Formats: sequence, C-alpha cells, structure tokens
Amino acid sequence: MKNNILYLEVPGEVFGGARRYLLDLIYLFKGDSEQHCIIGKNKVNASVISILENANVTCYDINLTSKDQATIVNLYNVISKIEPNIIYVNNSNSNVLDNVINYIKQYGKGNAKWVYTMHLPPKGLSQYIESHSIKKHIPFTFLYKYRKRNEIFFKSFDKIISVSNKYLQMATSIAPTIEENIIYIPNGVNTKEFSPPTTRSSDKLIIGGCGRLSEMKNFPLLIKAFSQVQSANKNIELRIAGEGNTLEELKRLRTELGLEKSIHFLGHQENPQEFYKELDVFILSSNREAFPFVILEAMATGLPIIATNVGDVPLMLQHDVNGYICPSDDVSALSRRLNQLISNEEKRNDMGKINRELAQSKYSREQYLLKTKSEILPLLEK
Repeated sequence: MKNNILYLEVPGEVFGGARRYLLDLIYLFKGDSEQHCIIGKNKVNASVISILENANVTCYDINLTSKDQATIVNLYNVISKIEPNIIYVNNSNSNVLDNVINYIKQYGKGNAKWVYTMHLPPKGLSQYIESHSIKKHIPFTFLYKYRKRNEIFFKSFDKIISVSNKYLQMATSIAPTIEENIIYIPNGVNTKEFSPPTTRSSDKLIIGGCGRLSEMKNFPLLIKAFSQVQSANKNIELRIAGEGNTLEELKRLRTELGLEKSIHFLGHQENPQEFYKELDVFILSSNREAFPFVILEAMATGLPIIATNVGDVPLMLQHDVNGYICPSDDVSALSRRLNQLISNEEKRNDMGKINRELAQSKYSREQYLLKTKSEILPLLEK
C-alpha cells in the first residue's frame, strides 16, 4: 500500500534552500507514495507549484502564514479528505504553524506521523542560546515565553530532522526531552548536475556569491571586500546571483564604490550549475546559515571557498585546506583571504580538487536522501 504524504509549506519570498529540500523530498518518495502539498500561491511559489504538479503532487492553495479560523478549517478539511499517514512540515519559518499544528493534532482525524525539517531556528531560539553563550541580557520573561513555546512546538513531532548540527544542539538545549526524536542529517548535492567545467569562457578571474538578497546574507560584506582587492587586481569580476529586497541597496553601494563595470547582479538562476562553472572563487558572506546548499554546490563544482564562520561552515570547511573561514562582518579578513586566492592559482586548484572529492564522498544527494528515508519510514511501523 502506498504512503500518503502531506507537506505543509509556508510561502517564501524567494526560491531558497527549504524549497530545494522540498523538491528533493518529492523526488525521494515519488513512485511509492501519494503526495500532496499545502502551499500558498505567490510569485515565488508559482514555479515550485508547476514543478510539483508535473511530479503528480496535488497542491492546495492555503496560506499557512495566516492564523485566522478559515485557514485552520481549510487545512482540517484537506487532512480529513486525504487522510495522510505522514504530515511533513518543511520550512525555515515554521513557528507560524504552531497554533495550526496544535489544533489539527487535537481535533484532526487519523493517526498521521508528524515530521519536521528544521532549516533555521524557530523564533526566539537563537536569542535564548545567545544569552546563555555570551551572557547577553535578555529579559527572563522573554526567554521563558519562547522556551516554552518552542518546547511545545518541538514536542508536536514524531521525528525532527535538523540540517544543521548547530541548530540541533540549540534545539535540545531548549527542549532536552526531544533528544530521542531529533537527528542531524546534513544537506546533499547532486554531483552529476553540479560538476567542474571542462572549459572556461572568460579570461577574467571571476569571484561569485549566490543567495537571497537579504540582510541575513550580508552581501555588502562581499562587495566591500571585493572593492579592497579590485584596485590592485583589475582583471577580476564579481558576480552575485539571486534576488531579494536589498537589491537596490546593493546597487547603490556598487555605485558609491565606482564598481559598476566590475560587479554584476544576475538575478535568479534557473540553471545555477552554469553560474558556478563560470567562477574561480566562491564566497559566502552570511550573518547566519544552517548547512548552506550554496557551499555544497560550489564544492561539487570544484571551487575554492571563502566563508564566514556561521552555522555548520566549520564542519564543511577545514581552514586553509579546502577553504578559508573568516569572522562574520570582517571586511579586512575577507579581502585578505581573497587576495591570497587571487594570487595563487595552485592553491585555488588544490582546494577545488579537495572540495569536489568531499562533495562526492561525503555530501552526495543520494546519501542524504537515503538517510532521510530510513528515518521516516520506520515511523509508519509504530
């Protein structure tokens, strides 16, 4: 008998890591499961919905960011209709679902197993951990509120998959009782789709960054570091792929630095593997990450990497071996490491070769999908 899976998706502003993860889940269970997805329609989700429907996934237009009674009733009706045996919550902003989840679990029909993939900490979690690690003063009532809220949220699930080891530790420190139900499974990359280029089309040395144009991704850090090295290296170029609400701000910074001819904003990439193949160095400048897909894609393409010390980056990169790790928001440190790679082709090639081998041996898409499936299917036997 086929499994019946319902995915709950919160509408996103851009096509990011959580959306890629959803598509991997669809691929994972295709053929042996009936698949359904609650996904509110917006500009970003239009392309995702098209992919889902082409994969025979039934989509329902319910905006889960709304907490009104109509949303709960509509979701209740869908669950009652399809009677899923797995309900899969897969968002980086799943805390908006806590009221809906509690209601459905209390009054909904059936005995579905609930699974949650944690891409970023729910609201308040990072503030709680920060206060314990650096003793920053945060009102006790604030901490108590979010600790209890997250503890209740986590306990709603039969299995929690964290794509970040750092966030797993954060979650279990807030809710120790979930330790037996939470597991760390890092993301993976399709090493056939993302692979080193056979030829190069540019005689310039191309630096690249990729991701949502948002404050969290901190592209001003990358632009400022590039500016510091560009004056002595005229044959370099910076390309930034992605879209988001800080684009105009980044363009203004580019103009202020007089780098209109050297920095290019490429927008959303339908085929990101082609973007990576044009690069010589990849840089991640984020203030916060979990287990970044973009680093995996750069690794699989055989690129040397410079990244800020965020999320699980220290688990992915060994400093001065397959990349450089810099403090967050340190322009001088980033520009210094970039200079080192610009001036040392042998180092770039050695790092890129190691990254390609790591992507194939440790971070392949097949490995993480098989492990994910092995954690979910046993739930149905309980």
